[in-house]
Amino acid sequence: MSKCHQKPLLLVLLSLISLLPAGCVTFGQIEIEPIKMTIVDSVTGDPLPGVLAVYHLESEEGTLTGHGGRHAQLAIFEVLTDQEGVLYIPPQKVRPRPFWNYRNPFIYLFKSGYESAFIGNARHIIPKLSDVLGWEKNGATIKLKKPESFEKYIQRIDSFKYALEHLYDEPSTDSCGWKKVPRAIMALEQEAMSFETSGKRKHNSTILRNLIGNEAFSGKKYGIVSHCGSPNEFFQAYSIPCPDGSTMMTKVKRRSQVDEISHVGTSIILYTVGYCPTDQKYWLYKAGEGWYVRDDLSLIFPQDKRLSEYCEAIVKSEKGGSQAVGALTPDKEACSGHCRKYCREQCNCLYGGKQLNFY
Repeated sequence: MSKCHQKPLLLVLLSLISLLPAGCVTFGQIEIEPIKMTIVDSVTGDPLPGVLAVYHLESEEGTLTGHGGRHAQLAIFEVLTDQEGVLYIPPQKVRPRPFWNYRNPFIYLFKSGYESAFIGNARHIIPKLSDVLGWEKNGATIKLKKPESFEKYIQRIDSFKYALEHLYDEPSTDSCGWKKVPRAIMALEQEAMSFETSGKRKHNSTILRNLIGNEAFSGKKYGIVSHCGSPNEFFQAYSIPCPDGSTMMTKVKRRSQVDEISHVGTSIILYTVGYCPTDQKYWLYKAGEGWYVRDDLSLIFPQDKRLSEYCEAIVKSEKGGSQAVGALTPDKEACSGHCRKYCREQCNCLYGGKQLNFY
């Protein structure tokens, strides 16, 4: 396009922008108004301290159909209610997305033993920027109720998990939203652990297990790791309670194991090990099973040695085939070309006809 055609086109664009209502197009930082509510028990009316609140405001990229584009996380943060059950979120600076469609802000409320609640603005189906900066329920008292059944409780827990996953899933402009809600992610992990140890639900998918498991499975190829850093390293700062619930564990470490031996299909198992000051013991928690006493903080398993020996044999072999590892593989299966290449990194290798994927 010639320069003489570019100038009129630019003028037309500027003219169209000038016709938009005031407040529709904002390029600098703007401020979300402060939010204050009180959270109480629905029956007794007693204030509920320690309720976890996750505030979420996003916008969606406009498309020809008006929806279905990428979503941008404008604001994500978590706070806890104080001893009086007061939830206070101070003013927050956010950067708007001109020409994107804004969605009503939401707050997700969670406290163990209560049904999770989802509240938000509802006055406008298609809100303007000025609408989403305010909070329609400011000053309100929000009642949380005890669940009528475990099924109802777990349904709300799962809904809360799915809502948090949406903060960093695709298509999104921010894959690091999980780093802004660590307490919420750990609260869901502790709920899953309580379900498993009590036998109410033995197998649970959690955000923490998925993040660390995907990192273990894909390494730096996992997009979240390349953009946001290691989830495993990030969550080292966040502990879990001791088995007796007396205090929080110290020196916590985690590791994922991709297990295709004891489970049908591929299962990513998260192990957490730590030291409990009250009983002065090392404890290992295996997701889906429960607690085990350990001699130390090691997360090295017997299978690691077998896999290491097998991979070393392949690496040393000139052919890299089954002849070099016949003693280790009765069925004489060898690693694929891809696995052979990355064997020293403990990728998917076959041992004795069984798939051993330990990371």
